[in-house]
Amino acid sequence: MNDYLINRNKSYFCETTFVPHKSYAQEFNNAVDLLQFFISKSVLARGQALRKKYLYSYSAENCWKNNNFTFSESEACEKLLFQNDGILNQSNVFINELRVDMLDEYEKQVARNNQLQLSNNKAETYEKLHRNFLLKMHLWYRFYYFYLGKSLFVNSYKQDN
Repeated sequence: MNDYLINRNKSYFCETTFVPHKSYAQEFNNAVDLLQFFISKSVLARGQALRKKYLYSYSAENCWKNNNFTFSESEACEKLLFQNDGILNQSNVFINELRVDMLDEYEKQVARNNQLQLSNNKAETYEKLHRNFLLKMHLWYRFYYFYLGKSLFVNSYKQDN
């Protein structure tokens, strides 16, 4: 394994200018895409389904049933209700914020790390910090954002069973 990393570092890391190879950025982007996919297809999908269920029942009562609206007015009322719903819109913003947060953490823990600046062998240190961050993203941040999304978008609804 170490021979692989040493050979990889020779071709992927420019020691003279201290510029990491673009493959590191690609690995980071792939990891963030996977994290966003996991969060959006698990907890946010559930939260959006619960919110839409609530909005459809609300629109059935207020836009369709108990008023004197015409059919087109009732459709416009329901459409406006979905467009202006803050919680449904915030679930989409949550995914985009996740990428920004991960990039910020990556910059703090890998790119601007004091250990990296003081190291004599910057390529191996960068590789180690990069791998540790990807592992931390997979094991820690994945579940942190899962439970954060769950508490924001799923647990806020009372289940009517």
